[in-house]
Amino acid sequence: MPSKPFGKYALVLPGTDHDLPKDIGRIELHSAKAKLLDRIELKGEPEGAVALQKQFTLTASAQSASADPVPLAAFDNQTLIGVDLFDQAEALVTSASDVSPYAAAMQQQVRAVAQYVASGPEARAEVGARLQPIIAQFRHDAVTKSAPYRNHWTGGPRPGTTAPTISFAHR
Repeated sequence: MPSKPFGKYALVLPGTDHDLPKDIGRIELHSAKAKLLDRIELKGEPEGAVALQKQFTLTASAQSASADPVPLAAFDNQTLIGVDLFDQAEALVTSASDVSPYAAAMQQQVRAVAQYVASGPEARAEVGARLQPIIAQFRHDAVTKSAPYRNHWTGGPRPGTTAPTISFAHR
């Protein structure tokens, strides 16, 4: 179980030394920009989970500044973005550093697919069609197979690995 599974958190730049109130958890970022994903327990009530998710707030401190996010086509939990994502691939890949040891190889694959998608309507349609079953499988696996499930929590390192999978998903 995470040391602080809910509440208030401060996202801070690497090496910064801020005195935080005791009720605020400190999360040190790897760079000046972060990608955030929140997870809400469903427990058979998707509407309640969405309502709770909409209550999340992010507040910037006075000294915070970051680049505007890359514009994307609108999507929601039921209709995840598909082939349109590749229209902004380069901007997305370069918008924030990625500390994963696999990032560079994955970024090259994304660039190759984006180049193919841009090559013509047939290629775009092919990639769009190939993504549909992948997206459906992702939606299923994201909440059932993304990490080990223990004591109603999804997260922690996979057996036999030392790399942590961080998740605050409580089911």
